[in-house]
Amino acid sequence: MAYKLAYLCSSMSWGGLEMNQLRNAMWMKRRGLPVCILGLDKSPLIIEAKKNNLNTICIKKHRKYYDFVAAYKLSRIIKKESISHLIIRNTKDLSITSTIKFILGEKIKTAYFMEMQLGVNKKNIFHTLRFKGLDLWSCPLHFLSEQVKNKTYFNKKKIKVIGSGIDLSNINKYNTAESRKALDLPVDSFIIGLPGRIDPQKGQKLLLSAIKEIKEGNIHILLMGDITKEEGNVYENEIMSIIKINSWEKKVHLRGHQNDMSNFYSSIDCMVMASKSETFGMVTLEAISYGIPVIGSNAGGTPELLGGGKFGYLFESENQSSLGEKIKEAYHNKKELNTRDLSNHLKRFDHNIVCDSIERELSLKSI
Repeated sequence: MAYKLAYLCSSMSWGGLEMNQLRNAMWMKRRGLPVCILGLDKSPLIIEAKKNNLNTICIKKHRKYYDFVAAYKLSRIIKKESISHLIIRNTKDLSITSTIKFILGEKIKTAYFMEMQLGVNKKNIFHTLRFKGLDLWSCPLHFLSEQVKNKTYFNKKKIKVIGSGIDLSNINKYNTAESRKALDLPVDSFIIGLPGRIDPQKGQKLLLSAIKEIKEGNIHILLMGDITKEEGNVYENEIMSIIKINSWEKKVHLRGHQNDMSNFYSSIDCMVMASKSETFGMVTLEAISYGIPVIGSNAGGTPELLGGGKFGYLFESENQSSLGEKIKEAYHNKKELNTRDLSNHLKRFDHNIVCDSIERELSLKSI
């Protein structure tokens, strides 16, 4: 039987969720499976999919809940294109996917790849019926699978833990001195990196506040990311004010986002994830793949990604004093990650293993 995978995403954003959807589609295509992307016209996902020679089908924007007309139209597209499997990541696509499952029945297999944590319990009748339309609920980490089991009535047998994949062959560790020169950074310093857009949720302010408590050492900060568009520059001004008040113009280095982050990872001594609670920090996974220890919040998926602290340090979420202590510890210890332990840890996230799991759980075979 020939299978066609469709990756549905009704988002106009371009973040981790959309990137994961695209990456997975590309990997599955390379394995010989016919793949297409269902997305909004002129969305970043559709644009990037076309750049990577993926088949695309443009759809209309649908409502988050009970858009039966849109579900019917999308069902007709699915039948016409002989799509057998529908994969979603965006919670805004859950309702329409459930309705499509109701319309097409066993002619379509539906899979939700979880990207966000569950907040409150989802055990009401509306969520239960919506989730019933899924054949697979894939969680990238074990703590998320426990959330689903405890906060929903979803069939536990259909809950699987499949990591968000990373292509380890793309890990290009460069010479540290050369990478620092490429980013115009001091060569002989202890550099802490924080990647991500300049945004309160990313915690740049928390990191700078923690640094104020550290007097010893030649510690520099690299903030790698752009300003969040269409949200003003209030937070950016706060960051710049802190830098100016403390005369840190030569200590804190701001660099814009780069598609290739190899120089960033190759230039830093450790990385900080200062956000309150990351569901699945892909940059955390990338950093330890480069052998860089991560100082992360002891919340969300970060503890699991860091092996309980084996591959970095865990601080009390949103606590600048706790973060400061871990920075001191990282500076004095200069932790080197155990190569064997790290290799074993990363196996479950290797994109080949991830794709094997997807093929197995969705009963797919390459053609």
